[in-house]
Amino acid sequence: MQSKQSIEVAEQHFSLALQRKCLLSWFQFSQETLATRIAQADQLYSQLLCRRVIRSWLQYVNDLEKEVRKLCVHLLQKKVFRAWLTMVRDLKIESQRKLEIAAKHCDRKIFSVALQTWKAFVKLRKEERVKEERREQLRRKVADILPDFQMLTPS
Repeated sequence: MQSKQSIEVAEQHFSLALQRKCLLSWFQFSQETLATRIAQADQLYSQLLCRRVIRSWLQYVNDLEKEVRKLCVHLLQKKVFRAWLTMVRDLKIESQRKLEIAAKHCDRKIFSVALQTWKAFVKLRKEERVKEERREQLRRKVADILPDFQMLTPS
């Protein structure tokens, strides 16, 4: 019985050793596979995280570029409108200066024409006086030559 028991214990020990040997190699293989899969999962997660970060960074850069373009357009418009305002202001000042010069010239021309007209008027008045004096002389001559018919009329 003892030998039967020893045999049983030996068989059980052999069976456990065999199981341990098989299960240990299986456990090592499964641990290696698990470690490989965890490493691959970590690598995949790292790649996905990098892609997400790069995509977010690219979106940020694109948004920043859009803002920079808007700001550039705004500043350019501001610069153009300021230059346009300066040009319009300068043209207005120049136009007012030319208008003042034209008004002075017009006033001088009007004064000159009025003066020439006055001189011509004085000359014309002198000629009219001379004509009137001649007419008056002719009337006196005619009156001296012709008889006075008013006295002959009965009253």
